[in-house]
Amino acid sequence: MSSIDGNDPSPAFNDKWLPFMIQSPIAGYIAILTSSYFQATARQIEWTKSVDVMGARVKLITLINTYLTSQETAINDEAISTVMSLAYNEVWILCVSPCSANSRFSLCMQTNEVAWPT
Repeated sequence: MSSIDGNDPSPAFNDKWLPFMIQSPIAGYIAILTSSYFQATARQIEWTKSVDVMGARVKLITLINTYLTSQETAINDEAISTVMSLAYNEVWILCVSPCSANSRFSLCMQTNEVAWPT
């Protein structure tokens, strides 16, 4: 495996992150959810009305809940990475979504500021 710059990835990536990213079904659904968001946005469909987005979100959240309740220690690298990836997707879709005006807060992509409602 190599990276974009041609250098080998760090041993920590190969030893720790790569195994769970390949073996985890949750990691696959994060990619499916991200592509569903992108596809809905490209088609100018509100993500709240996209069957693909909602189906992927439900499946991903169900997988995360099942994983967290089945592990002896719920806090590990896989749990943290999946929850952070889900949070990143949620914030990203608020930035670009046509229905972001209906959300609890709006994000400005140009200035990277969060405007909380008053």
